[in-house]
Amino acid sequence: MRRIRSKDTLPELMLRREMHRLGLRFRCHSKDLPGKPDIVFRRKRVAVLVHGCFWHQHLGCIEASRPQTNSKYWSPKLARNVERDLKIEYALRNLGFETVILWECEIERDVSRAADLVKRAVERRNPALSSKGQDTLFIYSNKRSTSLSTESTRTTDRVILNRRGAAR
Repeated sequence: MRRIRSKDTLPELMLRREMHRLGLRFRCHSKDLPGKPDIVFRRKRVAVLVHGCFWHQHLGCIEASRPQTNSKYWSPKLARNVERDLKIEYALRNLGFETVILWECEIERDVSRAADLVKRAVERRNPALSSKGQDTLFIYSNKRSTSLSTESTRTTDRVILNRRGAAR
């Protein structure tokens, strides 16, 4: 586990390279924000979190399978990661940030689509008009996503939902 990186992972580097090619400029790993988001657009108040499928338990993804050996260790550890992700997402929303969650498998499958989703989130965001905790952008494919505002669980099929559950 010593070799597992918390930043500058391959999917993150792929996404940053593509976003830079699209003309987006950003900060990486802001230490003053909860969870040190992987990519931050300060003025637009957008935080991008690149989640590894195994460590953050991307539901339905083949990479997110739990290890068979030493399950007493792995199950609570991975559950704590998921719980921490929800807390970080909630804290960022309370600071007025829109959070964009991208999964490792989705970035590796189509990095240009992932970068385009981030670009659209940045372009539509106007910090002067938005109130705290306005939007969270969930990007999941056939996976369970939980909206913290309603504490409900919903399944989406390649649909981008805002915090209120309306498709965009």
